[in-house]
Amino acid sequence: MTAFAQSSESIPMEFFAGATGYGDEEAIEKAIAAAKYRGNQAGYFNCETLGYSWYEYGGRVHASATVRCYKDMGPPPTQPPTQPPPPPTIYEPVRGNNGADHTVSWSTPEPARYALEQSVNGGGWTERYKGYGTNWTAPLAAPANYRYRVKLITNAFEVYSSIVSIEVSTAPPPPPVAPSLVAPTHTVTWIASPNADNYVLERSVGDNSWGRVYSGPANAWTAVDMQAGIYHYRVSACSNGSCSTASGESVFQVLVDIAPVLQYTLYP
Repeated sequence: MTAFAQSSESIPMEFFAGATGYGDEEAIEKAIAAAKYRGNQAGYFNCETLGYSWYEYGGRVHASATVRCYKDMGPPPTQPPTQPPPPPTIYEPVRGNNGADHTVSWSTPEPARYALEQSVNGGGWTERYKGYGTNWTAPLAAPANYRYRVKLITNAFEVYSSIVSIEVSTAPPPPPVAPSLVAPTHTVTWIASPNADNYVLERSVGDNSWGRVYSGPANAWTAVDMQAGIYHYRVSACSNGSCSTASGESVFQVLVDIAPVLQYTLYP
């Protein structure tokens, strides 16, 4: 009597699923993945896509997909250990024209689901975005240091990117007004900036060498018994220890015989 080895046989089965998304590619990918998942849950693998369709309704894209998967009736093969996917690549934030908005972008070789996390001034991490997109914008961010990292989410792993950061400062002051004649003792004032908690006033005698003459929460400072000459002033607005770039320069011409004291205003 001759014995014959029984060959293994793969049994096909079709699976159907639907999904929604904000774009056709996203919705189709999610529908295919959902159909394959149904097959995997039933013990069918090595799935192939048979077809898909989609339509738009209510501002979303609705897609459906059909896949054919196979179930091996022979002994299960030995599976090699699953390796985690490579981490996503995150890019340096891009600052908006207003200096407060900024956009964070990231990418991976294959489309995936992500979670973007944010840390403010070295604090803990907070999730700001989760989905299939590859960028996120922080609108009108308050002055602070922002750090970002993105997490790649799969069924088996969660893989983090490196960390990028951006410093959001108080908006730079606008240019100063026209020059003024002042007495040896004169007061420089400026209008308070939104969100500012400190100001830095600098002075130069015209040699492009700037020295700090005041730092504090007030928006006025008085120079006492200055010698006759021409002095340049500029001011910066600060918040949470981060300062804006300096305002434009304002020229003060000190005359020894001018009276009363003239007040000059800078607009930060």
